[in-house]
Amino acid sequence: MKLQTKFNLGIVVVFVVLAASIGALSIHFVNANTIREAKNRVSIYTRAAWEIHDGRVAQIEAALEVLARTQMVEEALQPPADGWELLEVREKLERIRREQEMDVLNLLAPDGTVVLRTRYPYATGDNLADDPIVQQLITGQENSAGNIILTRDRLELEGEGLIERVLTIGPVPQAMFAGAAVPIVQGGEMIGILEMGTLLNGAVEEVDRIRDAVFANEAYEGKPVGTATLFMGDLRISTNVLDDQGRRAVGTRVSDEVAEQVLEDGEAWTGRAYVVDTWYLSQYDPIRDPNGDVIGMLYVGELEEIYLDLRRRAVAMFLAVVFGGMLVAFLTFYFLPRGVVQPIKKLSDATQQL
Repeated sequence: MKLQTKFNLGIVVVFVVLAASIGALSIHFVNANTIREAKNRVSIYTRAAWEIHDGRVAQIEAALEVLARTQMVEEALQPPADGWELLEVREKLERIRREQEMDVLNLLAPDGTVVLRTRYPYATGDNLADDPIVQQLITGQENSAGNIILTRDRLELEGEGLIERVLTIGPVPQAMFAGAAVPIVQGGEMIGILEMGTLLNGAVEEVDRIRDAVFANEAYEGKPVGTATLFMGDLRISTNVLDDQGRRAVGTRVSDEVAEQVLEDGEAWTGRAYVVDTWYLSQYDPIRDPNGDVIGMLYVGELEEIYLDLRRRAVAMFLAVVFGGMLVAFLTFYFLPRGVVQPIKKLSDATQQL
C-alpha cells in the first residue's frame, strides 16, 4: 500500500473516531441540560402555583378577620340571642357568603358547636371540633387555615346541592375544602368562631388562574403548553387537562407510581408523566391538612414536546457546527501532507535508481 494511502486512511480513522466521540458527548450534554432546565422550570412553576393556592386561602382568612370584628357577629353570640336576631344575622352572613363566592360560612360556639349556617336547610347544633381547621383554632386560640376533606355526613349538614355537585365529578361522596377559621374575641376572651371556605371539587377558577399566570394559556401545535390539577387523594377533582372529547378530565385518576410516592410516602414526584393522552414534564406535590396528613395533590406540568423539539434543534445545530469544523480540518489535513509525501517519494525513487 502506498505511503500516501496509508497516511490518508489514518487521518480518516482518527477523524471518524473523533467525530463519533464528540457527537455522542454533544448529544448527552444537550439532553442532560435540556432535561435539567425543564425540571427546574417545572419546579419554579409549581412554587408559583402554591402561591396562588395559598393566596386564595389567605384571602378567605383576611375576609373572616374583618367579619369577626363586626358588632353584628358579636351580638349574635351574646345571650340571650332570640330567633329573630339570629335570623337577621344569618341573612346578612348568607349574603356575604354569596358575594365572596364561598360554599360554607358557619358561626360556631367556642367549643365548635354550630350556632348557625348560611346554606339551606341551615342545620345547627352539631359539633365541628373534629374538623382539623376548627380543631387547630380551638387548640391554639388563633387563626387556622388550610385544606381538609369533608365527609358525606358533613356535606349533608353543610347544605343542599353540595353532594350532588361532588358526585358529578367522581363516585366518591367526599369533597376537598379550602378555607379558614378565625376566633371571635371580646374582652380578651374567645366567644365564638367563624369558618368559611369553598369546595375544590369541580371548581376551575384556581387551576385556570395557575395556567393563565404561569403559562399565559398558550398552546403549542394545538396542545396546551401547561396544565394544572388538584387531586383529592388520587382523583382529579379540578383540572384544565382535557380528555379526547375536549372536556375537562375530572373524575380520572393518577398513575399508581405517582400515587404511591406522593400520597403514601408524602414526597413530591417529578418527571415525565402521561397525562390523559399527552406526555408532560410534571411535578406532583402533596396537599396536607392542618394535622399534616396527606389528603391530595397539586400537579403542574409543561408539555414535553416543546423540550423535545428544542433538544432536536440544539443537537442538530451543535452537530452541524462540530462536523462542519471537522470537515474543514479533515480536508486541511488530507491535502496538506501531499507537500510532505511528494519530496519523500522523489527521494525514495532516486535512491532506488542508485
